[in-house]
Amino acid sequence: MSNTKNKILNNLPLLTVILFALILTVTIIYINNSTSNILGHSYRDAYLYLIQSLKMSGVNITGYDYVDHLSPFIPFLTAILFKLGFVSETSLFITTGIFYFLGIIGMYYLLKLRFDDKISVYGAILYGSLSINLLWAGNGTLDIPSIGISIWALYFFILGMEKNQKWFYIAFPLAVLSFFAKYTGALVVAVMILYFLSKRDIFGNIKKYIKNLIIGIIAGIVITIPFFAYCFINNIPFGFLSQAQEISGRTSTSALAIANHLENQLFYYFEYIPRFIYDPNEILGYLVLILVIIGLIYGLYKFITYSKNQYKKENKISLSFLEKIKLPKAVYYVVMVLTMLLIALSFLTASKFSFIISEAIFFGSIFIFSIAFNSIFKDSMNEKLISKNDEELNSENNEKYKFFNYDLAMIGWFLGYMIFFSAHLTKADRYFTALAPAFVFFASLGLSTIIKKIAKTKKFNLKDLNKKYQINNIIIVVCIVILLISTVGYLTINKHDPLVDDEKNMSVWIEENIANYQNINISSDRAPIYTWYLQTGISYSPNGDINEINAFLDENKIDYHISTPINGTLNNYIPLKTIGDVTIYKHI
Repeated sequence: MSNTKNKILNNLPLLTVILFALILTVTIIYINNSTSNILGHSYRDAYLYLIQSLKMSGVNITGYDYVDHLSPFIPFLTAILFKLGFVSETSLFITTGIFYFLGIIGMYYLLKLRFDDKISVYGAILYGSLSINLLWAGNGTLDIPSIGISIWALYFFILGMEKNQKWFYIAFPLAVLSFFAKYTGALVVAVMILYFLSKRDIFGNIKKYIKNLIIGIIAGIVITIPFFAYCFINNIPFGFLSQAQEISGRTSTSALAIANHLENQLFYYFEYIPRFIYDPNEILGYLVLILVIIGLIYGLYKFITYSKNQYKKENKISLSFLEKIKLPKAVYYVVMVLTMLLIALSFLTASKFSFIISEAIFFGSIFIFSIAFNSIFKDSMNEKLISKNDEELNSENNEKYKFFNYDLAMIGWFLGYMIFFSAHLTKADRYFTALAPAFVFFASLGLSTIIKKIAKTKKFNLKDLNKKYQINNIIIVVCIVILLISTVGYLTINKHDPLVDDEKNMSVWIEENIANYQNINISSDRAPIYTWYLQTGISYSPNGDINEINAFLDENKIDYHISTPINGTLNNYIPLKTIGDVTIYKHI
């Protein structure tokens, strides 16, 4: 009995996170399914994935070949449920929701590599509680699943580097699945490479890890076989690869953007961080942001302190991975300053040319920075992550920085995705979900810094008061309770869009009142919605300019047109039925 009790107590942090993630995920899926609040004016992508899942399950829908170019992994899994007879939006909600559950658990484990159990629990709950994640979790879109897989990919890669190389066999397949879940998931590979290259002995590490790295990469390649086999058997071009290549080479300063004098809101995602944390009340967002700032200031302070102390030592030092090459210490400091300027430049030049160039400048600069840093501080570095319960510093007089590679990877994650999404003129709040894990790391670092300072500060008897009243634990518990309350508050907000009911009811009306609707020309400005409900090809029509709409209807000889409110009159069409904001027009 006592052994069971001890096991429960020892695993209480993990059990807490699992329970939180399970309750939260089930609740979100239930809300999305029962109220369909993921649909409506703002969401159309989910319908495309539903159509893609239908095609993968064997239902042929004409006019939607372009869905073959979409990321295949989530529709692939959803199609399995469709083949089992569960053909509904719920199947997609459950599939995407499961990855939110896994992402929260993965966040806890990833943070445990850096922090103690309590801070890791806080970070996992913060990740699950971000309103931007709550809004996009379990709603059929691909951002949350891709990032959830990326979290686990990085976690197992770090384990492979620090604990057992066989974890590479899991890390690389997960990285591939992250890419297939959404193409932006490929950036996690860049973060993994950064972690590897930021180790001091690069050549030694290549020799040490090469065998298991190759096996891991081969395992990742094997994972691609089902997707390529599906495309080959069904004579489908590898559209998702060409789309990824197109996106990677695309410049945001397109001819259309220049013609319309559009300017990139470069700092959009920085500006709206408080809203991404908690939309209904940004005060909570600012409080979390303060923790992030504290973490960043602390990191900068320690960097400056290390630099000043190290500069007083020997004049010439060896290059981190080439001991025979010695350079004046000033050279390394100049290199660090220049690379930091280049990192800033890589962000500021986003959208000026292909983001690939900006990303190359960024990751190249941060890699060179790591070489200079490792060379200067080689006597102050520990090559292995230590026990999570140890202090970050061995002592005040003998400082050992054990988390350089980890911290650099988190910086790489945050800024890598920030550059990618900031480079595009089109901004979407949901893209911040890709930055969320790294953001949560910085918030956890800030809280951890405060906790450690309280534990060490003798002024105002803080150290003694902490021992007596466990102030540290109280602070963490209060932060977690606030997050839980905010989560409950956010989930109770009614986000239902009446347009959902209008579109469903219109689909039912068409089935009941238009004979042979599967074999006549129907179009809509929200065609994927009706294609899913009616499970027949509905043509995508323009939306907005009445002249463009009329030209489209006339050119394509459309029999019926379904539309949300439009400005103007449709030529040769009469309104046949109106349900709320949806009207179907018949050609006369």
